[in-house]
Order: sequence, then structure tokens, then C-alpha cells
Amino acid sequence: MNTMHPQRNRIAPIVALSLLLGACSTLPAFSTRYADNQGQDMANMLSRIKAAPAAEQLPIAVGVSTKPAGIYAFEISTRKVLWKQPAKLAATPIVTADAVLTEEGGQVVVRELRDGSTRFSVPLDDTRLNGAGGDAAGLAITLTRGMGTFARTRLLFVVGDSVRWEHTIPAQAGVPTVAGSVVLVPWSHQFMSALEADSGDELARVRVADGVISHVWRDLGGVFAGSQHGVTKVDSAFSSGRFKTEGFVAAPKQRLPGRPKLLRDVYDNAPIPAPESAQHSIRLEWRAAHQGAGTQLQDGLLYLVFYRFVFALEAKDLSLRWIHTGEADLVGAGAQAGGLLVADRTGRISMLSATGGQVLWSDASAPASSVLVVPRAFETVSSGGEGPDAASVRSQLLGAAQDRDSRLVPIRLLAVKLLGGHEDAEATAHLLALCEDGSTAPMVKSAACKALGKRKTGSDHLLTALQRHYSWLDGTQAPPVGTLAKAAGNLGEKGAVGMLIAHLNDPNTPSKDLQDVVLAVEKLGDASAAEPLSDFLAMYHADVIDEHLGTTLEMIPHTLVILQGPAAKERLEQIANDNMCAFGVREKARIELEKLAEAAAAKAKAEEAPAEGEAEDKPTDKKPEPVVDETPRHVDTAVVRKVLLPVRDKLQTCLTGGAKKYFQARIVLVVEDGALLMVSVLPKELQDCIEPLVSSVTYPTTKLSRRDTVNYILKRQ
Repeated sequence: MNTMHPQRNRIAPIVALSLLLGACSTLPAFSTRYADNQGQDMANMLSRIKAAPAAEQLPIAVGVSTKPAGIYAFEISTRKVLWKQPAKLAATPIVTADAVLTEEGGQVVVRELRDGSTRFSVPLDDTRLNGAGGDAAGLAITLTRGMGTFARTRLLFVVGDSVRWEHTIPAQAGVPTVAGSVVLVPWSHQFMSALEADSGDELARVRVADGVISHVWRDLGGVFAGSQHGVTKVDSAFSSGRFKTEGFVAAPKQRLPGRPKLLRDVYDNAPIPAPESAQHSIRLEWRAAHQGAGTQLQDGLLYLVFYRFVFALEAKDLSLRWIHTGEADLVGAGAQAGGLLVADRTGRISMLSATGGQVLWSDASAPASSVLVVPRAFETVSSGGEGPDAASVRSQLLGAAQDRDSRLVPIRLLAVKLLGGHEDAEATAHLLALCEDGSTAPMVKSAACKALGKRKTGSDHLLTALQRHYSWLDGTQAPPVGTLAKAAGNLGEKGAVGMLIAHLNDPNTPSKDLQDVVLAVEKLGDASAAEPLSDFLAMYHADVIDEHLGTTLEMIPHTLVILQGPAAKERLEQIANDNMCAFGVREKARIELEKLAEAAAAKAKAEEAPAEGEAEDKPTDKKPEPVVDETPRHVDTAVVRKVLLPVRDKLQTCLTGGAKKYFQARIVLVVEDGALLMVSVLPKELQDCIEPLVSSVTYPTTKLSRRDTVNYILKRQ
């Protein structure tokens, strides 16, 4: 029996909760029992971050020289090489506010950024350097091994030349940073722990459920967190566990050339790229800035670096602002307010204007390099220059697309796509030049031709090109007729009809382009094209030299009906009754004749119908039409063809629907008095598909009561 006093019953839970909260405050850092997103903890963390001194980053970039192998520092503000040291690096250096970290000889070496002197070193043992960040107050370093549940991370907080404290994290940890009295460490995809810089005790923990945290860093706009999926500012919304807040900047959804990532994926167990890695020449460069409601990209730009090219893309829609083309492969880049610092393999370092891509300054005093690492949090650009006009951007895109470097095909394809987004006539001329250039890489040429076929402007350029024909004597080449035909159809340019017909009759026009010519003529609807189309059909209907010409000829009967209506009947009857005609062409002519007959019958019936309000039994002087006996004399291929019309499409599926495609099948039918007695199919593999279809239709009785054996050829249409 419980004899506890009622007041003690009410007090006990409060005491227990207090003990629990007290226990949480004494839990070791990175304990799995530590509470996430606690309001008071978050307020404390944000207060400490806000009170931290402003981020001060030395304007010094660090490069890895190739001949001789070593490491050097380049001061951006004075454009001078500060120091050089011989070194053999296993990974790209990490640059923090006043230090540079390298992997050398199985250990992490921390050098002073100003003079290159060694400040501290620690053996790697079985770990690898995964990230580092800090300022004059201290340096946080993560050394990781393993993945998943087997992962372990050593977190070191170094002050001066010694380790102040160290933790072992039972997971993978990312790139940390230091903000005043707080060390911020991302780990295990979803967590960011805030640690007391003096003691290493955990004072707050953020857990996000709608994103990944792999990097935390300081910039002039505050503290930011993110991953390859996107970035945001560490503020009250983020500390409540919401990563994708109003100011969240997501990684581009569009697949960009080389598939560069917004940030390195620190959780894939891959080491920091080696100095010689191609990732330094194919990358996204940007800078986070806190503006208005939240995080935005500096100057509204995302820089795509691809070997010698820099594409400055508008962050909002990935449209192009400008292009820079270097003389050598780029191996380093860093976004600043108003500009982009770039470095190439020869050692040339330049500052480009964010506004227009102009070179604001350039220096060639650095050694030949495999990589240059540019820090984030400093300002050096004072003038932005002027933005390029549309004509200049189009010219830049054309130049990029025409580059002959085979490595650059992916970025050249992007240039073609962006050029196709320009709606002015001049862009049509540029796409036409790319489509006609026989020396252009096939993929680039194909993309340009495809974009040209969709144009809605630039008809003058199309008409000028269509006037040109191949001539050995004149030294002229034929234009891309099929592509121009598509564009003319999209533009509704009827002035192109005569030129398209001229190319249709030109024996130098590739047969693969003829289908597009016929489709364009049909789409433009100019009846003047009917007669030359009819003559073309009459000339080639029995001389199908390849599949492209065959398909073109099969299209013309329908086009003639579109352009001429019933006037096309005479030519179609000639084709349908010509046994020398290609089977597919003859069938298409017959189908169009049947449609014309049905339309004529429907029209006649409509004309014979009594007017509204008129008595249906009104006497008429018309004599009744004689009854025509349509019973066939016997069953032949014409009768079979008509009988099989309801299952025609399904029979075609038998030829083409399986793993093996068949051009034709021979069907032997034995019919007597309307009864199908036997069906035999060659090849035999089609028997099970074709026989049920052939047996499902009704066969007519005949005037001559006899057994008919019919050999019917089913051809693929």
C-alpha cells in the first residue's frame, strides 16, 4: 500500500526531471544521450557566436608547385609570393584564418600562413585528415577512419603549438570551425555540436531532419553550415532543427558538366583530393553571404570552372552572365565580393570582375602549380567593371562551343544549350554556323542542329542558308536541310516552301533529311507544293533505295491529301494500282483513298439529309440508286487485306513487339464459304501471335463457291 504524502507525489516528478537535466549537463561530449535542439542551449550557442570577434582571414592563398615540388604562399593584396618550401604533399592543403594544414610523411603539419614556419604536427596513424577550421584563438582538426557504425573521428583543439583537448567521436565528422569561445563540429550527417573552447565540454547540439551537415565555416556574414546539397546560415531557424529555411541555398538541380559538387562530401570515406586531382579544374566556386531574409550567393553568382573556362551563372536560374577563357587549365579559384580569383597551371593568378568577367589584374610571379587554395573570408575587390551586352555573351558562347579541345565537349554542350536560350536572330545564325561546321565534335554539332530545329526567330538566316546547294564547281556545301526544314516549320515561314522542294529534288540532299522536308511542307500548308510532291512520288515510288526514302514516300500520300484534298485521288489511284510500287507506299496510298471515299460518302449523306423542319416523306423525283452486289467472286489478297484492317495494328505489333524484330511474315490462309479452314505463318515463331488475330475476323462468302488458298505478305510499316 502506498502511504506517500500527496504533496510528495507532486514534487517527485519535478525532482526527477531536475536530476535528469543535471545529468544531461554532465554527459560527455558527443554522447548519444545528449538532448538535441534544446531552446536554452541554442540561445546560449547563438549568443556566443554573435559575441565572437569578427572573422579575420589573412588574404593569402596557398599553392602546390610542380617544379620543384613544394608549397608556397601568395599574398593577394600585394600580389607577391611570401614564401616557398620544398614538400611532398599527399593531399590538397587546407587554409584557415592564419594557418595552413598539409598531409606530409604520414602526419598532419600545421604551418604559419604568414611565413611557412611549422607550428604543430600530429601523426595520422590509421586516420586521414578530413577537415580543419579556426582562427587566432585556436584550431579544430578532424582525423577520421572507417565508415558507418565502424567510423571513428579524433577531434583535436590546438592552441598555439599544443593540443588543449581531444575527443573521440563514434562517427564520421566533417569540417569544423571556431567562433570565439565555441568550437562547432558537424558529424554523422545530421548533427552539429557546439563545444566550449576552454574545456571541450559540449554546450549545445543541433540535429536537423531535412538536410545534411558536413561543413561549418565562418565568413564575414557570420557562421554558415552546409553540404553538397545546399548551405544556410547558422541562426535561430537552423538551431531549431530546420536546415532548409527561407534563406537556404540549394545545389543546382541541373546536371552541370563534370557533375561538380557544391561542397566536398566528407562522409563518402574518400580522402581530400590530391594536389594533381582533376577536381581542381572541374569545380563549382561560390561564396555565401547573409542578405535580407537569409543566405544568398555573393553577387548572385555560381561560378562553374571547367579546365580553361569559367562560366558565371546566375544563381537564380543558371542563366549566363559571362564567360572567361584562360590560356591554360585553371587549378584554383575563390569567389570574393565583386570578383573571382583564378589561378592556372603556369602560375598566373588573376582577378576577374563579377559584373562582366573582365581581368581586373593579373600576376605571373607564382611558380607553375597543380593547385591553388584560396581562403574565403576576406575582401580585396574594389571595382566591379561593367556587365557584357547580349551580343558579347552570344559571341562568348559561340567561341566556347567552337573550341577544339576534346576534353571540353561537356562544357561546349552547355554553351550550345545556353546559346539556344537566346531568342534573338543572331543566336540562330550562331547555331547554324555550329550545325554546318564539319569539324565540330559530333555531339556538339548534333546539339546545335537540334537547338536550331526548335528556333522561333531568325527566318532570314534560314532562308539564306536554304538558297545554297552543293556545287563542286562553285565550291559550296549544302546546308543542314532537315534541320532547317524543322526550323522553317516552327517559324511558319512559307517563303521556305519553294526552297525545300528544290532540296527535295536535289540528288545531293541526304535521304535522311527528306522526311523533315515533307513534314515541314505539310506543316506550312502551301498548296503550291502539292504538284512537285506528287511528281516526286511518281518518280521514286518503285525505286526505294533505302529506308529513309521509303519512309518519305510513305508520308507523301497523306501530305497530298492535306494539301489537295480530293484532287489527290488521281495520283493516289495510280500508286495504289501499280504492282511495281513498294508495298508500304502502295498501302499508304490505298489507306488515304479509303479516307477520301469515306469523307465523300459522309458529305453526300449530309447533303441528302432533309432540311430542318422539312417532312421526311416529301416526294422526290430522284430515282433510287441501283443496288450493287459487292460479293467478291473469290477471296484474294485484296479481300484479305480489307478483312484484316480491324487487326492491322495488332498484326504490326506481332512483327515488332518481341525481342526480335521481323521485316515481314508470310501468311497462308485457306478459306471456303466464309469459313477460315487453315492458317500457316512463316516464320513459325510468329504463328502463336498472328493466327488468333487472323482467325478473329469475318471472311465473306463468294460468288464462286470454292476453296481459296491465299498467300498474304504482312510487311512492317
